[in-house]
Amino acid sequence: MVKKMKNRCCICLVLYKPNSNEIKKIAQYMNYVEKIYIYDNSETSSLKIITEITSKTNFQYYFNGENDGISIAYNKMAEDVVNDGFDFFLALDQDSTIAQTSFSSALKSLSSTDNVAIYAMNTILNSRLITDTNRKLTDISFAITSGSIFNIRIFIDNGGYDENLFIDGVDREYCLRALKNRQKIKLLNGINLYQQLGQGRANLLGIYEHNPLRNYYIYRNRFYVIRKYPYYFKGFKKIKFLYLSCLKQILSIILFESDKLKKLKYLYKGYSDYKLNIGGKIKLPVDLG
Repeated sequence: MVKKMKNRCCICLVLYKPNSNEIKKIAQYMNYVEKIYIYDNSETSSLKIITEITSKTNFQYYFNGENDGISIAYNKMAEDVVNDGFDFFLALDQDSTIAQTSFSSALKSLSSTDNVAIYAMNTILNSRLITDTNRKLTDISFAITSGSIFNIRIFIDNGGYDENLFIDGVDREYCLRALKNRQKIKLLNGINLYQQLGQGRANLLGIYEHNPLRNYYIYRNRFYVIRKYPYYFKGFKKIKFLYLSCLKQILSIILFESDKLKKLKYLYKGYSDYKLNIGGKIKLPVDLG
């Protein structure tokens, strides 16, 4: 039985075509918290499988038969989180795993009065540590969504995730907004989140291959976020995050990837939509000429 705590924390989880093992993790998470919110972005509902795996009922399930992206999913869940009286929510995706002991340790560091927007965990990606565990609880400037614990009051006051982004850059934009509002992002020392991504290896440019649609969002949203925060992306930062990143993405497609022409057309579509101030979910079908 989950005990009620002073700083009440729930879990918000986004699914997209989960397999049976990923759904089994959800049943385990139900033992961690009073309530878990599950937003299923799949075309087919997983509710029947969830109820077959566990008899627990401390969850709320969202499904409308299409992919609403990351920003809409978390914003919708956040509305119910605050209405249910929670102070924090741990954001997770189906590729992430956190042990109950780690989650319990994280809860001990939470404070709803310290103006901390996000408490982030050390992320271990495909068994490789990508954040530094040899640090105390300290300020950082960026945290990925999965494995981050959000102060729900601050999240709502900040306006939630920017729904112009749909996917890609959602977490980057929110972190910049929190810092702009003089809020803190803290790294929790020694508390690990494990992510296992089945996306192959990075090429010689350090880029993982994505499908044309994902390339569209990465390219479009990069321009959008940099335009929204010009004071942050200036000088060498703008050169690095805009011009060099765009060049690397284009060269990666030309030199190393499959479906080159379609991907390049989606990049052009992404830039065109950015210039026309078109955000959110891409309008399909796409006329690529």
